[in-house]
Amino acid sequence: IRGSDPDAALYWMALMIRAGEDPRFIFRRMLISACEDVGLAAPEALGIVESCAAAFDRVGLPEGQFHLTHAVLYLATAPKSNSALGFFDALRDVEESKNSDVPAHLRDPSRDKHAFGHGEGYKYPHAWRDHWTSQQYLPDGLSGRVFYRPGELGYEGRVRQTVLARREAQVASMLEEDDLQGGEVLTYSPGDDERERWVRRTESSAENLAIAVRGILFENWKPRRHDRVLIPADPAGVLLWEAHRRVPEGGVTALCPGDRSFDALSWLAGGLPAAERPGIVKGSLDQQETIAELAGGGVLYDAVLGRNWLVRAAGQIRRQKLLAAAFELTETGGLLLLAEPRPGSGTTLAEVVPAGVLPADLEKRFRDAEKKVIGDLSGHTDTESVLEAVENTGWSNGTVEYREARERRSLVETLLQNWLDSRREGSYGYLMSKAMGEELWRDVSIRIKALLVGRTVSWQSGLEIISARKS
Repeated sequence: IRGSDPDAALYWMALMIRAGEDPRFIFRRMLISACEDVGLAAPEALGIVESCAAAFDRVGLPEGQFHLTHAVLYLATAPKSNSALGFFDALRDVEESKNSDVPAHLRDPSRDKHAFGHGEGYKYPHAWRDHWTSQQYLPDGLSGRVFYRPGELGYEGRVRQTVLARREAQVASMLEEDDLQGGEVLTYSPGDDERERWVRRTESSAENLAIAVRGILFENWKPRRHDRVLIPADPAGVLLWEAHRRVPEGGVTALCPGDRSFDALSWLAGGLPAAERPGIVKGSLDQQETIAELAGGGVLYDAVLGRNWLVRAAGQIRRQKLLAAAFELTETGGLLLLAEPRPGSGTTLAEVVPAGVLPADLEKRFRDAEKKVIGDLSGHTDTESVLEAVENTGWSNGTVEYREARERRSLVETLLQNWLDSRREGSYGYLMSKAMGEELWRDVSIRIKALLVGRTVSWQSGLEIISARKS
C-alpha cells in the first residue's frame, strides 16, 4: 500500500488470508495506513476504510473479502502524503520548550483582561475576508516554526498554495525587521520591544502595505521562467516567495540581515523539495564574505530586486558600495529594480488629527513642527542623490517613478505609543520633541493618543520605483 503497488498489495493480503490471519487485524493496519501513508492527500481514505471494516463485520467471510479488496486497492492507488508525521516534530518541540506561555491575545479575557491584558489584540478570524488573518497562534519562542508540510498530491495539492501563502504572511508579520514600514516618518527605532512590534503589525495589518508595495514593484518586472534573481534585502520574505513562484526554472537567492529572519525563512523553505528551494543567505552586500559566497559558484543574476534597501544605508558612500556589489553580481543586460520609500510623501499625523480638537496655539505649533520635521527628512534621500548613486556604480538608463500605496490602518495603542515616544533617537516622537520642546510635546502626544487610539484610517505611503540596467 505504501509503495502504491496494487498488485503486490493484493498478493500479500491474499497470502495473509490464506495463512489464517484475522481480517480485522488487516483492517486495523489499513486504518493506520489511511492516515499515516495516504493522509491528507486523500482525507476520505479513512472513511472508506472504516466503512469497509464495518461492512465486513456485517457480512463476514467469504463475501467480506470484497470489502477487504476494496479497501486495499483504494489505499494502494490513492495519492500519498505522510505530512501527519509533523505531529512528532511538534511533540519534540513541546518536550524541548516546556512551559511555553500562551500568547496574551489568545488568553481568556473574562478573568484577567484588565490586570494582565489577556485577550487584548485578539482578531476574530470570521470577521476577516476568507475567515483568516495573520495572527500569532504559537508561543512567542516558537513563532515561525513549521510542523505541517503539505504535499503536492490530491487534496493537499489543492490547498497547498493557500497554506504556504498564509504561512508566509504570518512569518512576515512576525519578523522583527522594520521592512513592513521601513522609511516611513512614523516608524519605530531598533529599541522597540519585540512583543509590541508583533502586536502592532498584526493589529494594523501592516503586511497588507508590504504586499501592495510588492505588487507595484512587480508591475515593472517581466521575468523569464529561467531567470536568476538576487534579493539583497527582504527580511520578511515578501518579495522572495512571489519571485520564486515566477521563475520556476531559474532560481532566487535572498539575503537576510540577521538570525531571526534567516531561521524563519529557512523553515519556510524547508517545506519545499530540496531541488526547488530558494537560496537563503545570512549577510549583506557590504560584507566581503557575503559577496564571496554569492560569487563563488560563478553565477551571475538576471535581476536584482529590493524593497526598502537603500533607505537603510546610512549615507551616499554606503549606498554606492551596495549598488556596486550588486552590479558586479549581475549579468550584462540584467535589471536593477527597487521600491524605496519617499520620506515625507505619505500620510502624516497632522492630516489624521481633526482640525480644532487641540487648543488653537497648540495645534499651530504641532502642525508647524511636523512640517519642519518632514521637510528635514525629505532632504535626506532626494531622487537626484539616489539616481546619482545608481549611475556612479555603473548602472545605466536609470529612472525613478513615483507611486503611492494605500491601506486601511488601525491606530492601535501600541502603534501610537511607538510613534509618539520621544525616548527613541530618530523616531517621530524624538524628532517632534526636539522641534517643540520635551514638555510641550509630552502634552501634545498625550492628547493625540487619546484622540486617535482605536481609529481606522486610510493611510498612504509614497514610493520611488527605481529601475536601471547593466549595459
